[in-house]
Amino acid sequence: MLAATDSLRFGFLVLFCACLCSFGACGADASPSTSAPSAVPAAAPAAEIDNPDIGRWHDLRKLPFRKEWVGGTLVVGRGRSPTTLNNLLWSSEEDRAWFKFFLVPYLLMEEPDRVDGVLSVSPCAAAAMPVRAAAPRTWIFTLKAGLAWDDGVPVTSADYAASFAAIRDPEVRADARRAQLDGVVAVTALDAQRFSVEFSEDHELAPIHFGMQFTVAPAHTLPADRAALNMQQRHAGFGPYSVADWTPAHLVFELRPEWRERMHPTGPAYLERVEFRFQPEEVRAAGLRDGSIHVDTVRHENFASMEADARLREQCWLTWYFLPNQSIVLWNLRDTQDSSKPHALLGDVAVRQALSLLFPREELCRSLHGERARPVSGPAWRGDADYDATVPVPAFDPPLARKQLEAAGFVANADGWLERKGVKATLQLLLPQGVAWAEAPALRFQEAARSIGVEVVLRKVPFGTLVTEVQAKRHEAALFLNSLRPPVEYDFTADFHSRFASTPAANLSGLVDSEVDALLDRARTAPERSERSEARRALHRRLAALQPCAFLYTSASCVAVSRRFANVKVHDLGIWYRDFVLREAFERAPPP
Repeated sequence: MLAATDSLRFGFLVLFCACLCSFGACGADASPSTSAPSAVPAAAPAAEIDNPDIGRWHDLRKLPFRKEWVGGTLVVGRGRSPTTLNNLLWSSEEDRAWFKFFLVPYLLMEEPDRVDGVLSVSPCAAAAMPVRAAAPRTWIFTLKAGLAWDDGVPVTSADYAASFAAIRDPEVRADARRAQLDGVVAVTALDAQRFSVEFSEDHELAPIHFGMQFTVAPAHTLPADRAALNMQQRHAGFGPYSVADWTPAHLVFELRPEWRERMHPTGPAYLERVEFRFQPEEVRAAGLRDGSIHVDTVRHENFASMEADARLREQCWLTWYFLPNQSIVLWNLRDTQDSSKPHALLGDVAVRQALSLLFPREELCRSLHGERARPVSGPAWRGDADYDATVPVPAFDPPLARKQLEAAGFVANADGWLERKGVKATLQLLLPQGVAWAEAPALRFQEAARSIGVEVVLRKVPFGTLVTEVQAKRHEAALFLNSLRPPVEYDFTADFHSRFASTPAANLSGLVDSEVDALLDRARTAPERSERSEARRALHRRLAALQPCAFLYTSASCVAVSRRFANVKVHDLGIWYRDFVLREAFERAPPP
């Protein structure tokens, strides 16, 4: 996936969101599931500028494999190298992408386009959708035939059982994975191809979310020594690609020889090599112009100039579209030194409500993104059936914020700063270092806060530091882009449920609220989609009242795509690499 980028878990925290792309995903014979659909915006704004393949797209999974299409190297620009190529230990959304779309496909995969207004899920590494077992709360998954790790060892159910055991071991640094698997009781191999998954609750979404999120590693290379596992940087994969090279400068995937002659069980892959180059933005921009980089994100503020750049437009066409992401400021409701105590300021909902009035959302959308951003008031994808559009976006109103703080007991001290019971209204805001879009909202918040007597100290940190601080809940406030993955009836349990209030890498705000807990449980277990959707809309309303984070806005992904590659479509979920074929080969042997 040309994706999203630096991230950790709130949904997944990302620094910027590019475009969602995938290889393989589902086999051509897969039938989409309708058991867990999710509504998407009826008319999501998007723009395709000079896409040469509009109206000429083919679903390559449904065509016979054409070995004459295999070839070419796609070069993708990125800002940073992976932190790990160990599928059990990653903590960023970009790290997830290397596995999901290249090395270790998931059991189930979301389809990139909605049907009748909803997204569906299809088998990927699984041969079919999971089926109920005779045992209560248990489902059975069957693996596709022909899957093998790139060292030649067949993929079996034992890999899934061993990976589950490793993730559940508290000595393994897989905190984010454990939070996702909170409702999973056991993963048991039944035979080489089948394994059962027992859940703590009986509901239809449990196996869907498991299949879309469970990460697996080869059992035969998992170190028994957990300290050694924590140090393991990479392992074999069973996707169509293997790792040819990995340095701080680039990551190169190479199509495995056996999949150059026939279709991979999860779907075809026609690009011979995919190289991700980790370079400064100005270097990547020059690469787009001279043709040495084929796909990259484009800053919103540079989009208009790139539209007018004749040299770049000779090489690339441009697009922008909305994906399920939003910029947020995450508050920590707990004392950073003693989590058993509330934060002196942020533990008070009245303070959080007042602080939310200090972000000029509409102005930030216009100044940073033009028409390519929309304010939001809750956690779901804006326009999704689970997003309650009746909840107003907080207005930018510093005078009202001051009045609310005064009503909550704050008074001005001799220096003009607000304080309550001798505690000054001050907090530290973490933001990612070197990320241009983060500067403006952070500075505008700091200025507005100062104008009413609240001190905000900005602390710019490398992304790795931000991940460490937030997952350990040592932050007071942190600014980032939250990317919702997978966008199919998203389960916010690990993000806001009180049972995770003291768990690393989950419920990062430390929120404890019985009403939120009840709504999260109902959104997960209600038998009807309409009931679950209403529970998530009610959750939206409750979170808007409690403000465990300040929801700011959703912004579009702006992307440049080389004309050297054919059959590229902007789906409802963006651009998927499984569509890409070298144009020369595609036109020399066109599809029927």
